[in-house]
Amino acid sequence: VSNSVDEYVDLGPYNNFNLSNTSMTILLDVNATSFGDNSGAEAYILGTPMFGGNNDRGFSIRSESNSEFSVVVGGNSNIVYTYSNQKQTNKWYNLAIVLDQTQDIIYFYVDGFLESQNSISQIGTINNAYNLIIGAFYNGSSRLREFSGMVDNISIWNTALNAQKISEYTTCAP
Repeated sequence: VSNSVDEYVDLGPYNNFNLSNTSMTILLDVNATSFGDNSGAEAYILGTPMFGGNNDRGFSIRSESNSEFSVVVGGNSNIVYTYSNQKQTNKWYNLAIVLDQTQDIIYFYVDGFLESQNSISQIGTINNAYNLIIGAFYNGSSRLREFSGMVDNISIWNTALNAQKISEYTTCAP
């Protein structure tokens, strides 16, 4: 995704990737030219649209207006947030999100270092009927919360990578 605010990528249906008991890891490089969207709300970097009630199923990686990155994971009507420390604009960061279903924990790494984690035991089934999107919130009819910046080197695994692998892939992409 380029530096423009008006660009996004639709990766297609996410509903076949049911995370009810499957772990996953996502690695990506992110350079935010600003944090949040132009209205002061969070901006979607990568994920599925989550907008209340039973529509909060899925996950998203976001840039927050307070200069933090966040990961949001939802199932049924419950959602869990985890946040990075504050970051700078116009600087590349390697983000790694590990959704470990065996331990019921979401881990959030920045540049190979664990910055936060949170229990996901209360969220229930993680599934979604919407597409996986890079660069914006898009539910099939509305595009909102557009990310301003660049995204590169996205990789998604259907397993929970350990801290050593995260560190290795931070310095040398797979």
